[in-house]
Order: sequence, then C-alpha cells, then structure tokens
Amino acid sequence: MRAFVPSHYVIAVDRGYPDISKLPPPAGEVLSQYKQLRRHACQILTTGQARALLHAFVDAGISPSDSHAWNIAFDFRGLKFPHPSYLHLSPSLPDDKKGNGRC
Repeated sequence: MRAFVPSHYVIAVDRGYPDISKLPPPAGEVLSQYKQLRRHACQILTTGQARALLHAFVDAGISPSDSHAWNIAFDFRGLKFPHPSYLHLSPSLPDDKKGNGRC
C-alpha cells in the first residue's frame, strides 16, 4: 500500500439522477454544472470541484448519509424525489485517467 493525496474525485449516482429542481439552492445550481454525470452517472472532478459541491450541499442543509475517507455520500430519499437517488464521491486513484471526464 502507498498513501496518496487525491487530486481528483469520482462522483457517481446510483438508482437514478436526482431531480435538480427539488434540490434546495445552492445544491441544484452546483450539481447542474456536471453534464457528464447526468449522461453517464459518473464523472471525474478536481478536488476543488468536489469541495465546492460538498459545500453547496451542506449550505443547502443536505448532510452526508456517509462520510468516510473513501466515500462521501448523499441519500436523497427524504427529498420527495419520484425515485430514490444516491450520490457519492470517492478519491480517484493516481493511475486513473484524469481530466477526460470519464470514470
């Protein structure tokens, strides 16, 4: 094993993309920036982008359902979405392809 500080994070959604119109501001505005996530259910973000997204969710009053070094997740079941949605961020490993927008 070798320790590293991630420069990128993988953001992904399971069980369906959340309805952005039902997310309180500023969470919806920030999440809507990530078009690749909506099309492919995952996207690679820089650490700064991941941090901004996390701050927007917390500022909107949405707390993580999981918060660990390897996974920060938000479960949107309580926000009255037509289907459940689970958004999570994980560190991107150093040998992952960075900057190409794919997971």
